[in-house]
Amino acid sequence: MMFEIINKLNGKKKFALRSQGYSMMPVVRSGDLVYIRKTKFQHLKVNEIILARKSKETFIHRLVYKTKAYAITKGDNNRLTDGKIYPGQIMGKVYRIKRNNQIFRPEDIYLFQSSHYFKEIGKIKQIFDKGKIDFVFLKGLPLHLYYENAHPKRIYADCDVLIREKDFTNAEKILSNNGYKESDTAYSNIHKILKNKKTETVFSKKINNFPVIFDVHFEVNFMMNQLGKLDQLYPQSMIDRLTKDTFNTKRCISINGNKFLILNSEFLILYLALHFFHHNFRGAYRLEFLDRVIRKSFPV
Repeated sequence: MMFEIINKLNGKKKFALRSQGYSMMPVVRSGDLVYIRKTKFQHLKVNEIILARKSKETFIHRLVYKTKAYAITKGDNNRLTDGKIYPGQIMGKVYRIKRNNQIFRPEDIYLFQSSHYFKEIGKIKQIFDKGKIDFVFLKGLPLHLYYENAHPKRIYADCDVLIREKDFTNAEKILSNNGYKESDTAYSNIHKILKNKKTETVFSKKINNFPVIFDVHFEVNFMMNQLGKLDQLYPQSMIDRLTKDTFNTKRCISINGNKFLILNSEFLILYLALHFFHHNFRGAYRLEFLDRVIRKSFPV
């Protein structure tokens, strides 16, 4: 019956469906009325949300990669992608969402979330500055706004900050006093045992039902020793030197009149490349942002 309904709707240029499931939270929630517009494959863009059918399943997921022949989609809350989606499997893109009698566009959610996120980042930054905490932004919304010169077209999940270990206690108090709670980042109980040193601490809270996350790092090259004593692969002395050099060469950028300290161009490119490796080369948007940083830092 469902497939008969979908087939009938598929013949229309515009139609609406009631969403089910949580794979696209918080952008699309279960029970939302989602408006779909038939769109030619060549006009679809990465980061747009589409309705597709594959292996007898119909889903509303984000377009994360696209070639002339196929696209790859993924639910924002799903660990894996949906694999290749061909033009004939795509029924349209989401252009409006209705929730609690309010109608909005997906990009309105991104603007709303990033605006509140940036305000919160600015607030924590000012408190850190007042507390004379030595820190530098590794990645996150401030860097996106600086390099892209526009708000993101997706939900920004976290903000990576490098802090000197001597300042961590004060930073922890500041975050705790502002409603943040420490999260457990261990992959498993075995991982807790194997990881012999703390290289990062994650703090999170919710603002207007959107998560705000600060990943507080004590060293730049954190992914090289996630399982403990891997110093033979990359000596700890070299990691310490890299961290020291990043602090000594940090630079200042301005966003809407606010000053942010970030890595210099060479270290930023290195960090983003290591971060892409850390995520098993997943996430085309990570590679796209790395490309943007390289092109803006070293124009031809």
